[in-house]
Amino acid sequence: MIEQYGGGLREGSVLKGFQPGGPLSGICGPDQSLTLTLDPYRALGLFLGGGGIVFFDQTACIVDMCRYFLAFCEDESCARCTTCHGGTQRAVEVIRRIQAGGGRDTDLELFAGLSSTLRWSNCFHGQFAMTTIKTSLNAFRAEYIEHIEQKYCRAGVCSGLIDYEIGNQSDANLPEAEEICPTRAISHEGSQYAIDDTLCIRCGACKEVSPGGIAVRDRFRKPVETGIFRVTV
Repeated sequence: MIEQYGGGLREGSVLKGFQPGGPLSGICGPDQSLTLTLDPYRALGLFLGGGGIVFFDQTACIVDMCRYFLAFCEDESCARCTTCHGGTQRAVEVIRRIQAGGGRDTDLELFAGLSSTLRWSNCFHGQFAMTTIKTSLNAFRAEYIEHIEQKYCRAGVCSGLIDYEIGNQSDANLPEAEEICPTRAISHEGSQYAIDDTLCIRCGACKEVSPGGIAVRDRFRKPVETGIFRVTV
């Protein structure tokens, strides 16, 4: 059944997983059976919520998705209990630090501690705020490890772990990419385009209009020249 729904993804996409319910629900991998009954989700520590299902492909970053859901929980916290208000703040701080390349070996332990603490929030909002983290760690733990230990985002989404570069100088859409850049990071001299990394905010606008001209590179895996040798870090 999951393959049937996943078949509706855009051409060239691979089903990576799906999210049932809303921000307090959880995240499933592609091997989890899709159902609109409650019990299978409860067994996994997830919720069905209003019954909405969101599918995502390989272009989605699990860490970034969880940052989005956690930021929602932080914003929506009423702040009447410190557990929820402070706990969601700390969780968002940790995940944003990971996305910026500052991941630490103890971060997964921090998430576990925050999950345990937020259980004592006064209402369901705080009690379930860490559900996306807990469930995504079950299905996509390797992706968290990549972000923390290797400073690598396989989806090329986390702005602190990537750089934008000109990949194809002859791409016909580069003029539009230059025009749409909100920080004027893209410029050209003659027919040669360049991106000023100090101005680039990795918003993705240029990549969207010129996918053939803009290349996303791993910031911490760039080739480096060392004498006569060429190594990758």
